[in-house]
This record gives sequence, structure tokens and C-alpha cells, in this order.
Amino acid sequence: MKIKKILLTLLLGFAIIFPSKVLAEVKEVKNEEEFKTAITDGNDVKLTDNIKITDIITVDKKVTIDLNDKNINVALKKYILVKGGNLNITGTGTLAEEEAYFSPIVVKGSENKEDTIGLIPCAEGGSSLDDWAIDKVLFRHAISEAKFAMETSELAGILWHQGETDSFNGNYKTYYKKLLLIIETLRKELNAPDIPLIIGGLPDFLGKEGFGKNCTEYALVNKELEKFASEQDNCYFV
Repeated sequence: MKIKKILLTLLLGFAIIFPSKVLAEVKEVKNEEEFKTAITDGNDVKLTDNIKITDIITVDKKVTIDLNDKNINVALKKYILVKGGNLNITGTGTLAEEEAYFSPIVVKGSENKEDTIGLIPCAEGGSSLDDWAIDKVLFRHAISEAKFAMETSELAGILWHQGETDSFNGNYKTYYKKLLLIIETLRKELNAPDIPLIIGGLPDFLGKEGFGKNCTEYALVNKELEKFASEQDNCYFV
């Protein structure tokens, strides 16, 4: 089957991009009950306050969530289930779990039966942000792979999940500036200035034991990632 849409994965990224829709009724919502009702009825929603999701909410139609500078916090082991519908997230804000577990969005299917979504794997486990500098091999490899895939497919988004290796020695202080240069250059090289960027947060088991014991500043890196998503266009933190 020919792959129509592709996602560029940088490091151990995980996220989903969905096509948007037009001409839908927009419901302003301020709590979970209003949010769930609007989504279930297939309406687009615009947040007017921060909300907390304490249940599994199913999306089986085409809906858009406008974060509107607000936050959606998802309780542990709860999520938004996309099952046979399309979900588009716009606006600045965050959609994230209160405690890192898996993902605030789980996808079971899509109405779009024609397109196949593929991934361009460019992951390099344990790499630092400096390893992804625009003059380094990892960045050049990602550009090369993406351009090759774009010869026959449409680039739908960029997935970014990195930071463990920068979670000590105060590296978070320069993280935002370095990431901005990487993303701006990436979008320019791919001629995709408005391509969505999905940023994955670092899990809270870091800094405690095992492999991530030394990653004591992961929460500070997450703050920089959240700030980046809230300040830069077409960027989202999950």
C-alpha cells in the first residue's frame, strides 16, 4: 500500500497528527461534563477554563479542540480514545497526563480509510540536544530521510521526544534556545514553516533509580518544553 502521509520522528517520539475539518459548531466548555457532552455529540470545542479528565472520552466523529491558552489534565490511566473519528488540536496550551503513564490520547482507528500514516525513524537513544545541532550528523540524517520520503508522500508532522541526557548540570538553562534553532532550521530545510510539532514530556520516574537516576533536572527540562510549546506556533506538548 502506498504511504500518503508521513511523520518525522526525532529521538524516541510518539504522537498523532490528524487532519482538521471546517464548518462545525463550536461549543465553549469550562468543565469535564461540558467537554464530554460536546465531544460525544461531534461538536468542536473551545476551552474557557482549565479542565481535568477523569474518565475515558471517546471521539468517533470529526472534532477539533481549541486549547485557547488553557490546559487539559488527564487523570492516571484515563485518556481521550479516538475510535473511528478524527481529532484536531489547535491553539496554545497543554494536553497532558497528571502522572506520566502512557499517553493522554489513544488511537483505535480513523474515518480516513484511504491514507496510510508512516513514520520516518530518526531516533538516537541517549543522544543530547548538542548531538542534534544543525551541523551534526543526526540533524543532517533527519533532513535527508525526510526529503527522500517527501518525494512520494506528504509530511504531516514532526515528533520530538528528548531531554533525559540534558536533565543534569543545568543544561535546561540553554535548552529552549538550542531547540528553537533546531526546529526553525528543520522547518526551513523542509520548506514546511507551519508543520505541526508534537513534543513529548519526560516521565516522572527519572531522577530516582536505574538508568535515569542522574536525570534529576527532568522537571526543569519539561518546563522548558512546555514553555516552547506555548510560545511557538503550531507546537504542542503532550
